[in-house]
Amino acid sequence: MTNRELEILKEYIGNSVEIYDLITEYPIKAMSAVLDYNHISKKDLQVPEGWHWLYFLETPLQNELGSDGHKRRESFVPPISLPRRMYAGGSLTFLAPMTLGDKIKKVSTIKNIEPKVGSTGNLVFLTVEHSYFKGEKKLLIEIQNLVFREEKKSDENPKEVKNSSEKFHYEKSWRPTPEMLFRYSSLTFNTHRIHYDYPYATQEEGYKNIVIHGPLLATLILDLIKDVAKDEAKKLFSLTYRINSPVYIGGNIRVQGLKDEEQFKFWVKDSDGKKSLSSIAVFKD
Repeated sequence: MTNRELEILKEYIGNSVEIYDLITEYPIKAMSAVLDYNHISKKDLQVPEGWHWLYFLETPLQNELGSDGHKRRESFVPPISLPRRMYAGGSLTFLAPMTLGDKIKKVSTIKNIEPKVGSTGNLVFLTVEHSYFKGEKKLLIEIQNLVFREEKKSDENPKEVKNSSEKFHYEKSWRPTPEMLFRYSSLTFNTHRIHYDYPYATQEEGYKNIVIHGPLLATLILDLIKDVAKDEAKKLFSLTYRINSPVYIGGNIRVQGLKDEEQFKFWVKDSDGKKSLSSIAVFKD
């Protein structure tokens, strides 16, 4: 990347957009079905942690989509020339709940753009902050980390992550299927082809199989955290998470957690036993 290209990208730092959405019941009912919840009580007016991803959806026209299924990079998202995009992690800070019937404002701001060179070539890391408001009250702060990479090389192999065998205090197993990913893609209006197009995911982007959405993995961690918070008689304040490697459909994945003194750690292990996502949760009384 030339100095001039970097200067152009850096000009996007500070760019901000606002969108509004009304918190309605259907996305919550639909997501409950995705996670096999038997029912949802109408008394549960609050949006579960992580389910805000079902709202504030971009709706690009068909002719605005790139070859990977994402909206072409323009206006808000910097024109990063690297073609492959990966969700790398982020953080969520829960200040107050969203409830059914709320009209919420989401403010998204480009916070940082950082070029690097990795084992697969040039990389660009993009950090976006999303703040959610009800009136003047801030409800949620989200940091989203994205990484952009070069085209897949013919000799490029996915990074191997070693199996791990940590002790854990909490565990929940899931078996994500193509149908589950289809439903989640539909609920989040996500057309990234790595989540449903096997030939594209494997041949064009070099993955081993269909890739499970990063936010869905975080949602599965939050699902376990909900049970832990109830047992501990606490509320979740924040979750910081990092995706270490892709997680694929085709086997059972395990969401595990450990209370280490006053720190709570949670992670996702893929069907091969590799720790693919790691996180730290902070609770409050």
